[in-house]
Amino acid sequence: MTPTKMQDIKAWNTGLSGDEIKLAVLESRRMQQIRELGDAYLLHPKNAPKRASYNPLTGALLAV
Repeated sequence: MTPTKMQDIKAWNTGLSGDEIKLAVLESRRMQQIRELGDAYLLHPKNAPKRASYNPLTGALLAV
């Protein structure tokens, strides 16, 4: 069943519990923040260190 034109979908029955709806909203907000950050996002692949440039256990830089 799809909403008709000009129908309020806030009260639409999705079959999700209240907790599931809250989790979905939080995940949506998190993904929106990641999109807005773009390359500045800490886990963006562009921000990864060069391979074999440091020791992940100690954080010490390796001679290249």
